[in-house]
Amino acid sequence: MSSANGLTLARINAITVQINSSQDLHELLTVIMDTARELLSSEAASLLLYDPTTEELIFDVARGDKGRLLATKRIALGQGIAGICAQDRQPVLVNDAPSDPRIFKGMDQELEFQTRNLLAVPMLARSRMIGVLEVLNTTDGRDYTNQDLRLLTYLSNMAALAILNRQLFDDVSERMEELNCIYTIGGSIRDSLTVHELLESALRAIEDVLGVGRLSVFLRNFESEAIEIKAVRGFTIDDSAQIINPSEGITGLVLRSGDPLLVRDLERDLRINRVQIGRYKT
Repeated sequence: MSSANGLTLARINAITVQINSSQDLHELLTVIMDTARELLSSEAASLLLYDPTTEELIFDVARGDKGRLLATKRIALGQGIAGICAQDRQPVLVNDAPSDPRIFKGMDQELEFQTRNLLAVPMLARSRMIGVLEVLNTTDGRDYTNQDLRLLTYLSNMAALAILNRQLFDDVSERMEELNCIYTIGGSIRDSLTVHELLESALRAIEDVLGVGRLSVFLRNFESEAIEIKAVRGFTIDDSAQIINPSEGITGLVLRSGDPLLVRDLERDLRINRVQIGRYKT
């Protein structure tokens, strides 16, 4: 029996309140996933956010036994059901997945998961592609129906707008934080009399504004071409660690490329020098 039959006005209102009251983006995405999985009586659900820079879909949140294995995986537009759904901006209903050539079977094999049937709907808000919402494998073995498709589309439309608003809010908050940091550091530069005072003031300002626990400043010695640590906060280093090899680690990579770099997991990032992990373990 389709779970859509149990959707009452009170339930719709409860879902709306829950989605709109979620403060954190990840929390919001998790609420959407759990709601989709519950309403459509499905074994698994996934929400893929669209990255306009790479034109890929990212498995930001997935719910089900294999959900954790999907985290941060990327799918190109046109690849698999989700990629086709995003590319065409149209919902896709599949009730015989094993014989459907559009199914991305490589993903099933990697996850050791058998997709029997699925629904995928595009998440659109103000003509912008936000992502794709999917549910997979009905728990009672029934086929997904057009009624299920309409229900998931309704949920995705509501969720897409909430996600867009949250992203816009986070972007504004991040920009305000950046401007506040720039203003604070600017004041530190004006009031500092020496390079050491300047660096200490800058790190203190960044620490206060961003709320981070460990900071360091590296400067190039143009005579020796060595990279030297000139100021730190939140940890200490011995004299032997003052010099950094410019061909190693994240610092060297940033210096060589001239681009900023975000590392989300020190232990798993292969670009990280193993010695550096122990030195700056956090």
